[in-house]
Amino acid sequence: MKKSIQKIVLASLSLILFVTSCAEQNDNVSIEEQNTGTVEFSIQESVIKNSSSKQSKGTAAKTNSLEDVTKAIITILAVDGSSTDYDNTELNVNRLNGELLVQKIALPIGDYQLTQFSFMDVNNDIIYTTPSAGSDLADLVTNPLAINFTVANGSATPVDVEVVSTEIYTPQDFGLVSFPITEVEKLDFLLAVSQLGSNNILAGEYSVTATGFSTSKAFTAIEENVVTVRDITDAVYELHVSVEGYESQTIELTRHQIATIYHVAPLVVELTKVTNLLSNVIEQNINAPLCLGGAGQSFTASENFIWKVLEVQSCSGAQTGSLTIYDGSGTGNPILLTQNITLIDGINQIILDTPISCTAGHQYTFSTNLALSYSFGGDPYPGGVSYSGGAPFVADRDMYFKIGN
Repeated sequence: MKKSIQKIVLASLSLILFVTSCAEQNDNVSIEEQNTGTVEFSIQESVIKNSSSKQSKGTAAKTNSLEDVTKAIITILAVDGSSTDYDNTELNVNRLNGELLVQKIALPIGDYQLTQFSFMDVNNDIIYTTPSAGSDLADLVTNPLAINFTVANGSATPVDVEVVSTEIYTPQDFGLVSFPITEVEKLDFLLAVSQLGSNNILAGEYSVTATGFSTSKAFTAIEENVVTVRDITDAVYELHVSVEGYESQTIELTRHQIATIYHVAPLVVELTKVTNLLSNVIEQNINAPLCLGGAGQSFTASENFIWKVLEVQSCSGAQTGSLTIYDGSGTGNPILLTQNITLIDGINQIILDTPISCTAGHQYTFSTNLALSYSFGGDPYPGGVSYSGGAPFVADRDMYFKIGN
Protein backbone atom coordinates (compact mmCIF):
# COMPACT_ATOMS: atom_id res chain seq x y z
CA MET A 1 0.00 0.00 0.00
CA LYS A 2 1.29 3.44 -0.69
CA LYS A 3 1.98 5.44 2.47
CA SER A 4 1.23 8.99 1.35
CA ILE A 5 -2.00 10.63 0.31
CA GLN A 6 -1.40 12.49 -2.91
CA LYS A 7 -4.63 13.31 -4.62
CA ILE A 8 -8.23 12.45 -3.94
CA VAL A 9 -10.31 11.94 -7.06
CA LEU A 10 -13.65 13.45 -6.26
CA ALA A 11 -15.85 10.54 -7.18
CA SER A 12 -17.41 7.77 -5.12
CA LEU A 13 -19.22 4.48 -5.25
CA SER A 14 -22.40 3.62 -3.30
CA LEU A 15 -22.61 0.12 -1.95
CA ILE A 16 -25.78 -1.66 -0.79
CA LEU A 17 -25.29 -4.30 1.86
CA PHE A 18 -27.49 -7.33 1.64
CA VAL A 19 -27.29 -10.81 2.95
CA THR A 20 -28.64 -13.96 1.38
CA SER A 21 -30.67 -16.53 3.20
CA CYS A 22 -29.05 -19.79 4.15
CA ALA A 23 -29.82 -22.84 2.12
CA GLU A 24 -32.12 -25.51 3.44
CA GLN A 25 -30.82 -27.13 6.57
CA ASN A 26 -30.95 -30.87 7.06
CA ASP A 27 -30.29 -33.28 9.83
CA ASN A 28 -26.55 -33.34 9.00
CA VAL A 29 -26.06 -29.55 9.62
CA SER A 30 -24.05 -28.92 12.77
CA ILE A 31 -25.18 -26.71 15.67
CA GLU A 32 -22.43 -24.20 14.75
CA GLU A 33 -23.67 -23.91 11.14
CA GLN A 34 -27.24 -23.37 12.33
CA ASN A 35 -26.02 -20.21 14.15
CA THR A 36 -24.19 -18.66 11.21
CA GLY A 37 -25.29 -16.17 8.54
CA THR A 38 -23.80 -15.91 5.07
CA VAL A 39 -22.81 -12.51 3.66
CA GLU A 40 -22.62 -12.16 -0.09
CA PHE A 41 -20.95 -9.32 -1.94
CA SER A 42 -22.51 -8.19 -5.21
CA ILE A 43 -21.15 -5.23 -7.18
CA GLN A 44 -22.72 -2.96 -9.76
CA GLU A 45 -20.61 -0.52 -11.74
CA SER A 46 -21.79 2.86 -13.03
CA VAL A 47 -20.23 5.86 -14.77
CA ILE A 48 -19.07 9.03 -13.00
CA LYS A 49 -20.45 12.32 -14.16
CA ASN A 50 -17.42 14.60 -13.77
CA SER A 51 -18.32 18.29 -13.54
CA SER A 52 -15.64 19.27 -11.05
CA SER A 53 -14.36 22.82 -11.21
CA LYS A 54 -11.00 21.40 -10.23
CA GLN A 55 -10.83 19.74 -13.63
CA SER A 56 -10.91 23.14 -15.26
CA LYS A 57 -8.07 24.26 -13.00
CA GLY A 58 -5.66 21.56 -14.08
CA THR A 59 -6.45 18.64 -11.79
CA ALA A 60 -5.96 15.29 -13.52
CA ALA A 61 -9.06 13.37 -14.51
CA LYS A 62 -10.16 10.24 -12.68
CA THR A 63 -8.25 7.16 -13.84
CA ASN A 64 -9.27 4.55 -11.25
CA SER A 65 -11.70 1.93 -12.53
CA LEU A 66 -13.49 -1.05 -11.06
CA GLU A 67 -11.89 -3.01 -13.89
CA ASP A 68 -8.58 -2.63 -12.00
CA VAL A 69 -9.89 -4.19 -8.77
CA THR A 70 -8.20 -7.47 -7.83
CA LYS A 71 -9.17 -7.93 -4.17
CA ALA A 72 -10.98 -6.39 -1.24
CA ILE A 73 -9.65 -5.67 2.27
CA ILE A 74 -12.18 -5.74 5.11
CA THR A 75 -12.29 -5.40 8.88
CA ILE A 76 -15.36 -6.37 10.88
CA LEU A 77 -15.64 -5.89 14.64
CA ALA A 78 -18.26 -7.12 17.07
CA VAL A 79 -20.50 -4.29 18.23
CA ASP A 80 -18.63 -4.20 21.56
CA GLY A 81 -15.37 -3.53 19.70
CA SER A 82 -13.91 -7.03 20.02
CA SER A 83 -12.23 -8.59 16.99
CA THR A 84 -13.68 -11.16 14.60
CA ASP A 85 -12.09 -13.49 12.06
CA TYR A 86 -12.14 -10.57 9.60
CA ASP A 87 -9.33 -8.24 10.72
CA ASN A 88 -7.67 -6.53 7.75
CA THR A 89 -8.62 -9.63 5.78
CA GLU A 90 -8.13 -10.05 2.03
CA LEU A 91 -11.09 -11.31 0.02
CA ASN A 92 -10.86 -12.61 -3.53
CA VAL A 93 -12.57 -10.63 -6.29
CA ASN A 94 -13.70 -12.32 -9.52
CA ARG A 95 -15.75 -11.26 -12.54
CA LEU A 96 -18.78 -12.74 -14.22
CA ASN A 97 -20.40 -11.05 -17.24
CA GLY A 98 -18.67 -7.79 -16.35
CA GLU A 99 -19.75 -7.79 -12.69
CA LEU A 100 -17.42 -7.93 -9.70
CA LEU A 101 -17.99 -10.86 -7.37
CA VAL A 102 -16.41 -10.57 -3.95
CA GLN A 103 -15.73 -13.72 -1.93
CA LYS A 104 -18.60 -14.64 0.40
CA ILE A 105 -18.04 -14.64 4.15
CA ALA A 106 -19.84 -16.27 7.08
CA LEU A 107 -20.40 -14.79 10.56
CA PRO A 108 -22.01 -16.13 13.71
CA ILE A 109 -25.35 -14.51 14.50
CA GLY A 110 -24.94 -11.23 16.39
CA ASP A 111 -24.28 -7.50 16.06
CA TYR A 112 -21.26 -6.15 14.16
CA GLN A 113 -19.52 -3.00 12.90
CA LEU A 114 -18.03 -2.53 9.45
CA THR A 115 -14.85 -0.56 10.15
CA GLN A 116 -12.74 -1.01 7.00
CA PHE A 117 -13.39 -1.65 3.34
CA SER A 118 -10.95 -1.03 0.52
CA PHE A 119 -10.50 -2.20 -3.06
CA MET A 120 -6.95 -2.89 -4.23
CA ASP A 121 -5.40 -3.29 -7.66
CA VAL A 122 -2.74 -5.68 -8.89
CA ASN A 123 0.00 -3.50 -7.36
CA ASN A 124 -1.68 -3.64 -3.93
CA ASP A 125 -2.52 0.06 -4.19
CA ILE A 126 -5.79 1.11 -2.55
CA ILE A 127 -7.98 2.55 -5.30
CA TYR A 128 -11.33 2.68 -3.47
CA THR A 129 -12.04 3.14 0.22
CA THR A 130 -14.74 4.52 2.51
CA PRO A 131 -14.53 7.82 4.46
CA SER A 132 -15.17 7.83 8.17
CA ALA A 133 -17.41 10.22 10.07
CA GLY A 134 -15.64 13.56 10.52
CA SER A 135 -13.28 13.13 7.57
CA ASP A 136 -13.05 15.63 4.72
CA LEU A 137 -15.07 13.40 2.38
CA ALA A 138 -17.67 12.23 4.89
CA ASP A 139 -20.24 14.70 3.53
CA LEU A 140 -20.19 12.99 0.13
CA VAL A 141 -21.57 9.71 1.42
CA THR A 142 -24.83 8.87 3.09
CA ASN A 143 -23.37 6.55 5.74
CA PRO A 144 -19.75 7.24 6.75
CA LEU A 145 -18.01 4.66 8.93
CA ALA A 146 -18.46 2.94 11.27
CA ILE A 147 -21.76 1.25 10.35
CA ASN A 148 -23.58 -1.29 12.52
CA PHE A 149 -25.35 -4.35 11.10
CA THR A 150 -26.94 -7.49 12.49
CA VAL A 151 -26.45 -11.08 11.34
CA ALA A 152 -29.41 -13.33 12.10
CA ASN A 153 -29.58 -17.07 11.57
CA GLY A 154 -29.05 -17.33 7.83
CA SER A 155 -29.57 -13.63 7.12
CA ALA A 156 -28.38 -10.10 7.92
CA THR A 157 -29.92 -6.63 8.06
CA PRO A 158 -29.38 -4.64 4.80
CA VAL A 159 -27.09 -1.60 5.23
CA ASP A 160 -26.34 1.17 2.71
CA VAL A 161 -22.64 2.04 2.47
CA GLU A 162 -20.44 4.01 0.07
CA VAL A 163 -16.78 4.25 -0.90
CA VAL A 164 -14.62 7.03 -2.35
CA SER A 165 -12.42 6.45 -5.38
CA THR A 166 -8.77 7.51 -4.99
CA GLU A 167 -5.67 7.88 -7.13
CA ILE A 168 -3.20 7.15 -4.31
CA TYR A 169 -4.56 6.75 -0.77
CA THR A 170 -3.24 5.70 2.65
CA PRO A 171 -5.64 3.17 4.20
CA GLN A 172 -7.14 4.44 7.48
CA ASP A 173 -9.05 1.31 8.36
CA PHE A 174 -12.38 2.96 7.76
CA GLY A 175 -13.54 1.07 4.68
CA LEU A 176 -16.51 -1.29 4.45
CA VAL A 177 -17.36 -4.73 3.29
CA SER A 178 -18.33 -4.48 -0.36
CA PHE A 179 -21.93 -5.10 -1.27
CA PRO A 180 -23.69 -4.10 -4.55
CA ILE A 181 -21.87 -0.96 -5.73
CA THR A 182 -23.07 2.05 -7.67
CA GLU A 183 -21.28 5.34 -8.01
CA VAL A 184 -22.14 8.39 -5.91
CA GLU A 185 -21.81 11.57 -7.92
CA LYS A 186 -20.72 14.97 -6.67
CA LEU A 187 -20.56 18.57 -7.85
CA ASP A 188 -18.06 21.35 -7.10
CA PHE A 189 -18.63 25.07 -7.27
CA LEU A 190 -16.50 28.13 -6.55
CA LEU A 191 -17.33 30.60 -3.79
CA ALA A 192 -15.97 34.09 -3.07
CA VAL A 193 -17.24 36.21 -0.17
CA SER A 194 -16.55 39.94 0.06
CA GLN A 195 -17.72 43.03 1.90
CA LEU A 196 -20.52 44.88 0.16
CA GLY A 197 -19.22 48.02 -1.53
CA SER A 198 -15.52 47.15 -1.20
CA ASN A 199 -12.88 44.74 -2.48
CA ASN A 200 -12.32 43.30 0.99
CA ILE A 201 -12.33 39.47 0.61
CA LEU A 202 -13.65 37.73 3.74
CA ALA A 203 -13.16 34.42 5.53
CA GLY A 204 -15.86 32.64 7.48
CA GLU A 205 -18.08 29.56 7.42
CA TYR A 206 -20.62 28.13 5.00
CA SER A 207 -23.25 25.44 5.17
CA VAL A 208 -25.08 23.74 2.31
CA THR A 209 -28.25 21.71 2.71
CA ALA A 210 -30.48 19.83 0.30
CA THR A 211 -32.81 16.87 0.58
CA GLY A 212 -30.67 14.01 1.88
CA PHE A 213 -27.46 16.07 2.12
CA SER A 214 -25.83 18.66 4.38
CA THR A 215 -22.31 19.96 4.91
CA SER A 216 -20.63 22.85 6.72
CA LYS A 217 -17.02 24.03 6.53
CA ALA A 218 -14.82 27.08 6.93
CA PHE A 219 -13.72 29.09 3.89
CA THR A 220 -10.70 31.35 3.48
CA ALA A 221 -10.27 34.88 2.15
CA ILE A 222 -9.67 33.88 -1.47
CA GLU A 223 -11.70 34.30 -4.64
CA GLU A 224 -12.05 30.59 -5.47
CA ASN A 225 -13.03 28.49 -2.46
CA VAL A 226 -14.10 25.06 -3.77
CA VAL A 227 -17.37 23.80 -2.26
CA THR A 228 -18.19 20.13 -2.80
CA VAL A 229 -21.77 18.88 -2.61
CA ARG A 230 -23.53 15.66 -3.41
CA ASP A 231 -25.02 15.60 -6.92
CA ILE A 232 -28.78 15.20 -6.49
CA THR A 233 -31.01 15.30 -9.56
CA ASP A 234 -33.19 18.43 -9.72
CA ALA A 235 -32.08 19.44 -6.22
CA VAL A 236 -32.24 22.96 -4.81
CA TYR A 237 -29.27 23.62 -2.51
CA GLU A 238 -29.53 26.17 0.30
CA LEU A 239 -26.21 27.96 0.87
CA HIS A 240 -25.79 29.85 4.15
CA VAL A 241 -22.73 32.12 4.50
CA SER A 242 -21.66 33.69 7.80
CA VAL A 243 -18.71 35.92 8.70
CA GLU A 244 -18.18 37.43 12.13
CA GLY A 245 -19.07 41.11 12.08
CA TYR A 246 -21.24 40.80 8.96
CA GLU A 247 -24.88 40.02 8.33
CA SER A 248 -25.32 36.39 7.27
CA GLN A 249 -26.82 35.58 3.88
CA THR A 250 -28.74 32.57 2.56
CA ILE A 251 -28.92 31.78 -1.16
CA GLU A 252 -30.79 29.07 -3.05
CA LEU A 253 -28.88 27.39 -5.87
CA THR A 254 -30.26 24.91 -8.37
CA ARG A 255 -28.26 21.92 -9.49
CA HIS A 256 -28.23 23.42 -12.98
CA GLN A 257 -26.63 26.66 -11.73
CA ILE A 258 -23.92 24.75 -9.88
CA ALA A 259 -23.15 22.41 -12.77
CA THR A 260 -23.20 24.98 -15.58
CA ILE A 261 -22.24 28.34 -14.05
CA TYR A 262 -20.53 28.34 -10.66
CA HIS A 263 -18.10 25.48 -11.25
CA VAL A 264 -16.35 27.75 -13.78
CA ALA A 265 -16.93 31.28 -12.44
CA PRO A 266 -17.17 31.81 -8.68
CA LEU A 267 -20.42 32.64 -6.97
CA VAL A 268 -19.75 36.04 -5.39
CA VAL A 269 -21.57 36.67 -2.11
CA GLU A 270 -21.43 40.24 -0.77
CA LEU A 271 -22.10 40.70 2.94
CA THR A 272 -23.14 43.87 4.74
CA LYS A 273 -20.96 44.86 7.66
CA VAL A 274 -22.80 44.99 10.97
CA THR A 275 -22.77 48.57 12.20
CA ASN A 276 -23.03 47.78 15.91
CA LEU A 277 -21.15 44.75 17.18
CA LEU A 278 -21.50 45.70 20.83
CA SER A 279 -24.59 44.21 22.38
CA ASN A 280 -23.09 44.48 25.87
CA VAL A 281 -20.92 47.47 26.84
CA ILE A 282 -18.92 46.88 30.04
CA GLU A 283 -16.63 49.96 30.23
CA GLN A 284 -16.72 53.20 28.25
CA ASN A 285 -15.97 56.87 27.86
CA ILE A 286 -17.73 58.77 25.07
CA ASN A 287 -16.73 62.34 26.06
CA ALA A 288 -13.82 62.93 23.67
CA PRO A 289 -13.62 66.13 21.57
CA LEU A 290 -9.80 66.25 21.16
CA CYS A 291 -7.26 64.23 19.12
CA LEU A 292 -4.23 62.36 20.47
CA GLY A 293 -1.52 60.51 18.53
CA GLY A 294 -0.28 57.05 19.51
CA ALA A 295 -3.35 56.80 21.68
CA GLY A 296 -4.23 54.18 24.28
CA GLN A 297 -6.20 53.71 27.49
CA SER A 298 -6.27 51.59 30.64
CA PHE A 299 -9.53 50.45 32.20
CA THR A 300 -10.77 48.43 35.17
CA ALA A 301 -13.16 45.55 34.55
CA SER A 302 -16.28 46.02 36.68
CA GLU A 303 -17.33 42.38 36.17
CA ASN A 304 -16.11 39.09 34.74
CA PHE A 305 -16.70 39.03 30.99
CA ILE A 306 -15.27 37.92 27.63
CA TRP A 307 -13.89 40.95 25.79
CA LYS A 308 -14.62 40.61 22.08
CA VAL A 309 -15.05 44.15 20.70
CA LEU A 310 -13.22 47.47 21.16
CA GLU A 311 -14.79 50.71 19.92
CA VAL A 312 -12.56 53.74 19.28
CA GLN A 313 -12.90 56.99 17.35
CA SER A 314 -10.44 57.91 14.60
CA CYS A 315 -9.81 61.67 14.56
CA SER A 316 -7.38 61.69 11.62
CA GLY A 317 -9.30 60.14 8.75
CA ALA A 318 -8.66 56.61 7.50
CA GLN A 319 -5.71 54.97 9.27
CA THR A 320 -3.91 51.64 9.32
CA GLY A 321 -1.83 50.54 12.28
CA SER A 322 -1.61 48.11 15.17
CA LEU A 323 -3.48 47.40 18.40
CA THR A 324 -1.79 45.86 21.45
CA ILE A 325 -3.57 44.82 24.64
CA TYR A 326 -1.70 44.41 27.94
CA ASP A 327 -2.56 42.48 31.08
CA GLY A 328 -2.50 45.28 33.67
CA SER A 329 -2.20 49.05 33.84
CA GLY A 330 0.51 50.24 31.49
CA THR A 331 2.39 49.04 28.42
CA GLY A 332 5.14 47.31 30.39
CA ASN A 333 2.86 44.42 31.36
CA PRO A 334 2.48 41.05 29.58
CA ILE A 335 0.96 41.29 26.11
CA LEU A 336 -2.38 39.54 25.69
CA LEU A 337 -2.99 40.38 22.03
CA THR A 338 -1.43 42.20 19.08
CA GLN A 339 -3.24 42.67 15.76
CA ASN A 340 -3.28 44.96 12.75
CA ILE A 341 -6.26 47.29 12.44
CA THR A 342 -7.67 49.58 9.74
CA LEU A 343 -9.89 52.51 10.76
CA ILE A 344 -12.20 54.81 8.88
CA ASP A 345 -12.77 58.40 9.95
CA GLY A 346 -15.05 58.45 12.99
CA ILE A 347 -16.38 55.56 15.08
CA ASN A 348 -14.80 52.13 14.53
CA GLN A 349 -15.62 48.78 16.10
CA ILE A 350 -12.73 46.31 16.17
CA ILE A 351 -13.28 42.57 16.61
CA LEU A 352 -10.43 41.13 18.67
CA ASP A 353 -8.65 38.34 16.82
CA THR A 354 -8.69 36.37 20.07
CA PRO A 355 -11.34 37.16 22.73
CA ILE A 356 -9.87 38.02 26.14
CA SER A 357 -11.28 36.75 29.44
CA CYS A 358 -11.42 39.75 31.79
CA THR A 359 -11.62 39.47 35.58
CA ALA A 360 -13.64 41.85 37.77
CA GLY A 361 -11.41 44.41 39.52
CA HIS A 362 -8.43 43.75 37.23
CA GLN A 363 -6.95 46.42 34.96
CA TYR A 364 -6.15 46.12 31.25
CA THR A 365 -4.54 48.52 28.76
CA PHE A 366 -4.94 48.93 25.01
CA SER A 367 -2.40 50.90 22.98
CA THR A 368 -2.23 51.93 19.31
CA ASN A 369 0.06 53.87 17.00
CA LEU A 370 -2.93 55.84 15.65
CA ALA A 371 -4.60 59.19 16.30
CA LEU A 372 -7.75 58.74 18.42
CA SER A 373 -10.22 61.06 20.15
CA TYR A 374 -9.89 61.88 23.86
CA SER A 375 -11.57 64.00 26.52
CA PHE A 376 -10.55 67.57 27.50
CA GLY A 377 -10.46 67.01 31.27
CA GLY A 378 -12.57 66.28 34.30
CA ASP A 379 -11.53 62.58 34.40
CA PRO A 380 -14.69 61.19 32.76
CA TYR A 381 -13.46 57.63 33.31
CA PRO A 382 -11.88 57.25 36.77
CA GLY A 383 -11.12 53.55 36.27
CA GLY A 384 -8.07 54.21 34.04
CA VAL A 385 -5.85 56.76 32.30
CA SER A 386 -5.03 57.73 28.74
CA TYR A 387 -1.72 56.87 27.03
CA SER A 388 0.27 58.45 24.21
CA GLY A 389 3.14 56.63 22.59
CA GLY A 390 2.93 53.93 25.25
CA ALA A 391 3.37 56.38 28.17
CA PRO A 392 0.68 57.84 30.49
CA PHE A 393 -0.71 61.09 29.06
CA VAL A 394 -2.72 63.32 31.42
CA ALA A 395 -4.30 61.76 34.51
CA ASP A 396 -7.72 63.44 34.16
CA ARG A 397 -8.12 62.84 30.44
CA ASP A 398 -9.42 59.63 28.86
CA MET A 399 -9.75 58.22 25.36
CA TYR A 400 -13.05 57.66 23.63
CA PHE A 401 -13.62 53.92 24.01
CA LYS A 402 -16.19 51.19 24.54
CA ILE A 403 -15.26 47.73 25.82
CA GLY A 404 -17.63 44.79 25.61
CA ASN A 405 -19.05 41.90 23.61
